[in-house]
Amino acid sequence: MIYFSLRYFILQKGTQSILKTLFVSDLDGTLLDKRAILSDYSIKMINSLIEQGMCFTVATARSPWSVQKILAPLRLNYPCVLMNGVCVYDLKKQKFLKQKALIPKY
Repeated sequence: MIYFSLRYFILQKGTQSILKTLFVSDLDGTLLDKRAILSDYSIKMINSLIEQGMCFTVATARSPWSVQKILAPLRLNYPCVLMNGVCVYDLKKQKFLKQKALIPKY
């Protein structure tokens, strides 16, 4: 089950641009089974679709450390949205690309 999709333009050299769709899925209760494991079928299908050009990533409440092992079998090419939107994280580079902290006002 796909959590949501986002349509965006990719600008190319010259004046032409391509409309793409980024498919984003949650993990818990969506891609993961009751044991918090990706099924072999899900791994196979998602990787196959990515190889065919599908743009795919995940958005989850989990932290970077808890998703690394879970998502290791997937060939994700896009960063993940983690910790309920607090950060955007690149799993390949193991690097925060964007993070937002709530600062209390006193």
